[in-house]
Amino acid sequence: MSHVLLLAALFPVLVPAARADIAPSPDYVETCTVEQRCTEAEEGKICSASFQGREDCAALETAGWTKKCQTSGASVWSEVFCRPKAGGTAAGPPPVIDPSKPAVIPEVAPTPTPVAAEPSRCGPPGEAGGVWIAGLLALGLLRRVRG
Repeated sequence: MSHVLLLAALFPVLVPAARADIAPSPDYVETCTVEQRCTEAEEGKICSASFQGREDCAALETAGWTKKCQTSGASVWSEVFCRPKAGGTAAGPPPVIDPSKPAVIPEVAPTPTPVAAEPSRCGPPGEAGGVWIAGLLALGLLRRVRG
């Protein structure tokens, strides 16, 4: 019985760890690429973003680039941006996406992230308080069962 109570007390602490990215299925084909989303009259760029921020991508939007799509990923992803080539127009239909062809994903250098002043913890802010409460609750239940 004490094991059930301990698991019940620790459940709120263990559940947030399950919110990590889930890998796509083995037959998944990325359809968000510069080659597939930008027309021949456009130039394209890809930028990296994460749950911590998307400053590089926001800078492209500010500079007049148009966001076309975003790759899969909950904590880290890429975004594709297009704009008309210099001296040309971007008129014409969007490119046809052929999911039977593998996408060519260019290598993107990771952007350095600033070091946080406080120690990093998993999950949203304020979740550490829940860890303390769950731990104290678990200790109280164990003491009650043994006592």
